[in-house]
Amino acid sequence: MRLTITCFFLLAMGSCAQAQDFNNYTPLESQNPIPDVVLNPEIPSLSDKDTNPFAEDTSAEFSLQVSQDNYALLAELKASGKILFNDPVSIYMTKVADKALAKQPALRRQLTFFVIKSPSVNSFTSLKGEVYITLGLIGQLETEAELAYIICREAANFELKHAWENYEEGLRLGANQNEFVKPTLEERLFSRCMYKADQAASADLYGFEIYKETGYHMFAPNYVFDYLLYAAYPFDDMYFTHTLLETDHLQFPKAYLLDKTRPLIPEELFDPVRAVHPSIQQRRNDVNQEAGPIFDQGKIWFKLSENEFEIARKLARYEMCRQYLLQRRYVEALYTAYMLQFYDPHNLYLKKVQVKSLYGLALYANRNKKYMVVPDWQQTDGYWQQLHHLLTKLTPGELNGLALVTAWNARKSFPNDSELEAITRELFRELTGNHFLSLSELYDEPAIAESGNTGATSSGTPVGGTNLRSNKTGKDSFIRYAFVDIKKEPQFVEMFEYYRKSSSWVEVRLNEESGYTEPGSKKPKTPAQSAPANLLNIEKIVLNQPDYQVMDRTNPNADIRLSTDLQGQATLGRIFENVAAKAGIEAVVLTPELFSKEMVAQYNDLSFLNEWIDERGLHKDVELLSVDQSHAELLQRKYATRYFGHVNVVRTIAKRQNKGAVLAATVIALPALPFGVYYASSADYTTSFNTRLYDIETGRLVYDNYNLRKMKDNENNLEKAVIRELESIRKLEQKP
Repeated sequence: MRLTITCFFLLAMGSCAQAQDFNNYTPLESQNPIPDVVLNPEIPSLSDKDTNPFAEDTSAEFSLQVSQDNYALLAELKASGKILFNDPVSIYMTKVADKALAKQPALRRQLTFFVIKSPSVNSFTSLKGEVYITLGLIGQLETEAELAYIICREAANFELKHAWENYEEGLRLGANQNEFVKPTLEERLFSRCMYKADQAASADLYGFEIYKETGYHMFAPNYVFDYLLYAAYPFDDMYFTHTLLETDHLQFPKAYLLDKTRPLIPEELFDPVRAVHPSIQQRRNDVNQEAGPIFDQGKIWFKLSENEFEIARKLARYEMCRQYLLQRRYVEALYTAYMLQFYDPHNLYLKKVQVKSLYGLALYANRNKKYMVVPDWQQTDGYWQQLHHLLTKLTPGELNGLALVTAWNARKSFPNDSELEAITRELFRELTGNHFLSLSELYDEPAIAESGNTGATSSGTPVGGTNLRSNKTGKDSFIRYAFVDIKKEPQFVEMFEYYRKSSSWVEVRLNEESGYTEPGSKKPKTPAQSAPANLLNIEKIVLNQPDYQVMDRTNPNADIRLSTDLQGQATLGRIFENVAAKAGIEAVVLTPELFSKEMVAQYNDLSFLNEWIDERGLHKDVELLSVDQSHAELLQRKYATRYFGHVNVVRTIAKRQNKGAVLAATVIALPALPFGVYYASSADYTTSFNTRLYDIETGRLVYDNYNLRKMKDNENNLEKAVIRELESIRKLEQKP
């Protein structure tokens, strides 16, 4: 059974919080200097066998192709900002590697260590000795010894020259037949990019041989296999206490609560096809057999400070909450924050994770899309099945009410937090616009307890709502009692009335034109402020790393492939910055190809911008505040613009159509023969531009343009295309 957190480690986790300001947790960021492998990633050609591990096998064309795919994927990973370096977690991991590989100095010198900002439970090593371990895996661990075994295992993958199986399928045709849609970077990293079964098994055993020399506890590898076996679940299986979401007057009906849950069933046993890591049980048995009677030898769980491990793991778990939110995995975020709150109940950051999770769930439910963010509770197991069941049962109105009550109470506890303020206002707008049109629909008095249970305190005073659980659940019935106390607060009444009127766009305009002050606003909205200008007057834009890819379709029998062109990305970035002035716009391009080692601040900005744009694209038709709205405001002030975006360029080389007919026609018309020969002997070049620009203040997409041009992608043509894009952006009109 999965290892449960011991009381000893939980107490240690509570004490380590004093060493860090986790109450005001900020996203993990990399620190100077930026490593060379990030600034100058390489994608070798298939003929460059010096950079491939298959140099001795000249017939291994597929293996060389896999090797090239690995390099290309890692180049994309490095440019995405998803990897961390010189931060507290990766520094700690490097120190553990020094301990674990102390007796393998030559091997240690060939390895560098990075952390990936992902809640996935995974690790892998590149052919160049770059070891990548996810925050999700670090967040699962209980001891330093377990991390040491993971490092030894990845060192074994490097020594054995294992290349994980990248995949070529997955490209889908977009709206235009020359536009292809790729799965996300995370999907490609962890859904299919894994080692072959025999490679994984051999790395387990060879890694254990290295591990035996470390002096760490010999039983640690067993726990690592547990984490891999239960990789699809949160870091622990803790009973969900629904009262954490309740108040004196907000009580969930009995029908919403699940008394019995199924025990955790590993994906490998339940559905082998969906297993994150295959054949774990067999791999564990092989290592145990290799270990034999030496389990009682190594006794050391920690060689470094145990407190240092606790801090690194806690950082990983806090960042996991944020990554869950970014991926709209609100149930995981809520449950993870709940487990962490159990030992730190007054933590502001965890309270905000709870509020943001409920806010996202409420907005998706109000758009009739709750199915997209709440998995079927019958397909889950473990104690968090209780949370899935509760969220499934809640109606949109009840979920909106629960989110607003939670946000309102958090806002009262932390009145100076701008994010809680903004979310509270959004939930008011949603509640009054979709569910309750007047205050009279919310009850003034507590509900009467069911007969047979007085619901009285020890002093004999009735406690409204304390014992109201019933199987009778009318439409949004119980949530109407949730505001009994809150409804009496003057500010609540004022905000409710304002947003009730704001649910009608006519009344919104009347409010604004009359100079009505939105509750909490610094100044009234005047007619001059509400009248939009005809043009956006965009004077400056910031672009994240351009995607520049090549698609070779000259062989109709070959698989369609997209190859990353790193040089093209750097060239395109420079063109945007250099020619922007011709269009009357200043352009800043954030891409590692244009960074120096000291530009880690820009690298971190790139990382955040990529997360922000991915988040916007994920939500599509559901408009909601960004997970890191306060950080977005900082970025807006730093670059003195509201407009941030992304450009994707794909150069396509295709076989010309009807070559024979054209050549035959030009043979008849001899003066045109040179053209016919040229047409038949050359390829068909097209270059597509897909540019998206967002208003980072509102989160709205202001420019989405796809252009396909019949041209080669030489620098002169690219400059002309970029100028046309920028001129179009400069002339953008204000949307109503």
